[in-house]
Amino acid sequence: KLSERFTIVLGLLFLSFGFNLLTIREIDSENQSAYSSMLGLLFDQGITLMVFNEIINIENYPILPMIQNFIPGTIFIASNFIQVSPQNVSYANYLAYSLSPALFSQGYGLGWSVFGDFYVLAGQSLVGFSIILFLWSYYINKVDKRAKFNHLWRIINISTLPALLFLPRAGRYTYFPLYMYVFILIILVKIKFKK
Repeated sequence: KLSERFTIVLGLLFLSFGFNLLTIREIDSENQSAYSSMLGLLFDQGITLMVFNEIINIENYPILPMIQNFIPGTIFIASNFIQVSPQNVSYANYLAYSLSPALFSQGYGLGWSVFGDFYVLAGQSLVGFSIILFLWSYYINKVDKRAKFNHLWRIINISTLPALLFLPRAGRYTYFPLYMYVFILIILVKIKFKK
């Protein structure tokens, strides 16, 4: 088990390092070594806490992005019946608009964090946030344990892993719809090979 955990940690560090080297942000090949690139990646992760702090200070989040987290296409369907302004399309947009409407209209933003989704889902309560975070951790642990014994959950784990790795700087809308897509794909594959 120790070598398996070591391999996972080493793999995640390698992926993180690789993603940092492949990013088109702040490319300066003459002045950055591999070591300084890795330090830059670790330093950049600190922005998540700043974003979460801003999330806590904003109120009256729109409901449509929360529904979109669980039901893909909600914003698209709603926009056919009601006027959905750009700042209400996602929580990241709402946060950027709330902090600076002028910069938002010029295309600037801060991004989002799955922790913000949990906080908004908890009704902006830190106690509720803690409970949801505990339940989320429990859920991820259960999915991981099921994957060791069940082929279907292993497929789900592998298919959703990239989205899971980016969740600290993304919303749940990047993760949960993948379950639906994976199930549809599995059904299509079963139908195809049943013939």
